[in-house]
Amino acid sequence: MKGTARESDGLRRKGEKVMVHLHTIEEQLKAIGCNFRFFGRPEIKELTKILLPGETIAQCTNGYYEGGIALLCVTDHRLLLVDRKPMYLTIEDLRFDMISEIDFNHRLLNATVRIFSTNKSLIFTSWNHQRLRKLIEYLQHRVVFIRNQHQHAMMQQQFAQVPEYTSNIPLPAQSAQTYAPTGLAQVALEGSSPTPAAQSEQVPDLLAAPPRVNPYHYPRGSFISRRSKFPRFY
Repeated sequence: MKGTARESDGLRRKGEKVMVHLHTIEEQLKAIGCNFRFFGRPEIKELTKILLPGETIAQCTNGYYEGGIALLCVTDHRLLLVDRKPMYLTIEDLRFDMISEIDFNHRLLNATVRIFSTNKSLIFTSWNHQRLRKLIEYLQHRVVFIRNQHQHAMMQQQFAQVPEYTSNIPLPAQSAQTYAPTGLAQVALEGSSPTPAAQSEQVPDLLAAPPRVNPYHYPRGSFISRRSKFPRFY
């Protein structure tokens, strides 16, 4: 049938949309030890429409959240929650750079993870402790890796902008020798010790107090103020 032929690269082209083939997803699940034959089959079929070409499934597990039984899947690009029921579909897509906090709670019969992002939170419970624990460990590593990449890129951008600012600062036209006192510059050129006359000329210049600046920039006006006298019993 047109649009459903299996391609050699594991993709299925339906019109202009490129979809991942179901056989490719099953091979990826088999490689990580996930074999869903009864539960989670509708969600796995839905992954063929959600995953991007070249996206790889890292961990996957079944469980339930506030909306019912669902599939929690983490890939090398994002975290996916898929809930597929008759006449009902829920898909939650969380990027790694949006995740702010991850809490994991392990009990006797199940394990619960709480994932918080900037604008929402996800609470997911699974009966498979080990698989959910592996999923969370991979998710934590990816979140830390993405954050380190962003920080490194920001630092490189800041360091790249530093020469631009320093190049715009005008350098002084005079050299450091012009700021030296006249007597010391003349002695340095002649190679002899400064005379008392030269020292007496230098000391007042170095120790002289800075000129006083009048804080009142405007002249005083000829305003006449008249005070009103009040009785003493007030």
